[in-house]
Amino acid sequence: MKKITALMLCAILLISFAACGTNPASGPSGSEGAPVGSQSAQENTDKDAQETAGEVVKKDLIVFAAASMTETLNEIKAMYEKDNPGVNLLYSFGSSGTLKTQIEELTNDLQRTRADFENFRKQTEAQKTQAKQIEKLATILRFLPLLDDIDRAIMTYPEQLSPLGKSI
Repeated sequence: MKKITALMLCAILLISFAACGTNPASGPSGSEGAPVGSQSAQENTDKDAQETAGEVVKKDLIVFAAASMTETLNEIKAMYEKDNPGVNLLYSFGSSGTLKTQIEELTNDLQRTRADFENFRKQTEAQKTQAKQIEKLATILRFLPLLDDIDRAIMTYPEQLSPLGKSI
């Protein structure tokens, strides 16, 4: 239980730090229970109009936490919203088991994404190397007819070569 509590507190702090670096008057915000970024184009246009009018648009920050953390998080919410007036903290409380499952799923997704990126990076590097080799071969192939012509000229008229030409 202590590990889960510590993990959730770390997650909250990470989310808090991430929110501190954003501009509260820009970006998507979702309503309570709705996923962030699920708003319509009309809502985005309305928010842009409010921003140009100089109004501060509050962003909703949804925090997923264990139900046992309700009291502590409400205290943090008051302090956080005081320091960050453009952010509205919303909580989604669930059981520790549900949160643990979500964390495990997200961790697995992150690991898969990292592996996919590493594979992509390796594939891109291999393609770059292959492209360089193909370009080198193409350059050599462009000079082969010229070398063949020079070789035939030397074979046909060896006596007309200058001393420099004979050294070739």
